[in-house]
Amino acid sequence: MALTLPPGRLVDRPPSRWKRWSLALASGLLLGALAGSIAGPVLDAVTAPRGVVYGVPSPVEPAEHVLGANADLLQLDAAGRQLFYAQAVPLGIRWVRLSIPWREGPSVPLDWSRLDPIVDEANAHHVRVLAVLKEIPAWARDPRQVPGGAPPSDWRVVGPFVFQLASHFSGRIAAYQVWDEPNISAGWLGQYPDAAAYTRLLREASIQIRHADSHAIILSAALAPTTESGPLNTNELEFLRQMYRAGAREFFDALGAEPFGFWTGPDDRHSDVTTLNFSRLILLRELLQANADGGKGIWVTAFGWNVGGLPDSPYGGDTAERQAARTLDALRRARDEWPWLGPLMFARWRPEGPADPRAGFALVQVDGSPGPLFDALRARAAGSPFATVGRYPPDDMAAQYSPAWRVAPAGADLPQADAAPVL
Repeated sequence: MALTLPPGRLVDRPPSRWKRWSLALASGLLLGALAGSIAGPVLDAVTAPRGVVYGVPSPVEPAEHVLGANADLLQLDAAGRQLFYAQAVPLGIRWVRLSIPWREGPSVPLDWSRLDPIVDEANAHHVRVLAVLKEIPAWARDPRQVPGGAPPSDWRVVGPFVFQLASHFSGRIAAYQVWDEPNISAGWLGQYPDAAAYTRLLREASIQIRHADSHAIILSAALAPTTESGPLNTNELEFLRQMYRAGAREFFDALGAEPFGFWTGPDDRHSDVTTLNFSRLILLRELLQANADGGKGIWVTAFGWNVGGLPDSPYGGDTAERQAARTLDALRRARDEWPWLGPLMFARWRPEGPADPRAGFALVQVDGSPGPLFDALRARAAGSPFATVGRYPPDDMAAQYSPAWRVAPAGADLPQADAAPVL
């Protein structure tokens, strides 16, 4: 018996799995939209994951997606430093994070003979310097404290040294980080972490730097990731809250952070004070916004995934191949979702001695030979020279490595320019 259909109708197979899924999705979105009119935050939580910025980002200063590295250039001779630039610049490294030692007496002029050539070489290679102010001499600290991260016995003694440093390197050192990891006992030796005391130190250094070099960027201390709430270690969220209560808001231009990956990859989106992962940055971003300070960028002063490591390593342990894959995924996520993020600096360029606890993060070996992470970054830098949607400073250092940088409209099919670092 023939089947008669109305004009325009066709006999079709039952809906495919894809069609059933599409109908279910469309129905779910419709129901979600209706529910959203009653309970908007439910829809927001689904469509806008925490930390993600859609569309053209709001201005965040200073923030730019470029790469950097922690490299102790003071321990390298001239040939070693030239090798560093020959390897680092083609990868897209635009910042070098360098600890500045302070060893002279209170009335002894500082000797710049070692630092001058290092800073000048960095500028000549279009690599900007982030100077870390941390180590202080014995005369400036409590005699009961040990060297390293011990804070000064009186925060006012920091002023003359910082002013001399910023005056001498005005226009040559681009940014200063005031102290490192003061929220853990290892970074505030001899005392429990004290956000108010650190804020006094930050205030003094900030005033002196701005007086000596008004264009320099002032970075807060990088806060170490920890889940503890004291007294030996204070998690970075609580420490930052205490800094704001102590009046730190006016004395730093960007916030320092250390989002190590630990035991999970960058796709781990748990954002909780009890979870150590790459997504922990979102908590700091939200705290800046809660303090009406969302216009400041967050700089990643050290990050990465650790290769190998001891069984009790606080950083976890990856294979070299997984380290490379996770690092590339982290850079993609930061580029695509977090325009409020500033430079991302690798925790180690090369190991700093046999006892270096962060040796497993290094891009090259002690002899300068590259590892798998270095090779992965080199392949990444040889990719497309087109930048993604975002805000870029007019003096972007990467631009000079490819004069063909230009803005491509959405969907345009333009010929590839000469390869340049992808930032």
